[in-house]
Amino acid sequence: MIILLPLLIVLIDFIAARVGWYFTIEIFDDVMHFGGGLAIAIVYVLLLKILQEEKVTGVMNPLISFIFIISLVALTAVGWEFYEYLLDVLLPSEFLRQPSIKDTMGDLFLGLVGGSLGFLIAKIKK
Repeated sequence: MIILLPLLIVLIDFIAARVGWYFTIEIFDDVMHFGGGLAIAIVYVLLLKILQEEKVTGVMNPLISFIFIISLVALTAVGWEFYEYLLDVLLPSEFLRQPSIKDTMGDLFLGLVGGSLGFLIAKIKK
């Protein structure tokens, strides 16, 4: 059921893009990247827990577990930024999804901060 959390974020993103929230609510993009990182980290922690319960992988040191999850969050965030770039190239409009390097780096940073919080929440809620 928790896997629906990232899908909810994608649905909100889709709706927000259609109604223009990214361009009318200044902080909306930041909130979405933070929330996306948080949501995906929680899902990755839960998937790792399932893999450990099924004996696919062993139990990890907490620091190694954090590095592993944050690496997956970073990979997902980079994939999302590629997705935004492709939309800008393939479906050009007056509003760029990636207006600058500063925006892209900020998006990646917020995704990692959200992912770190998501990791902590998932571990505390164990």
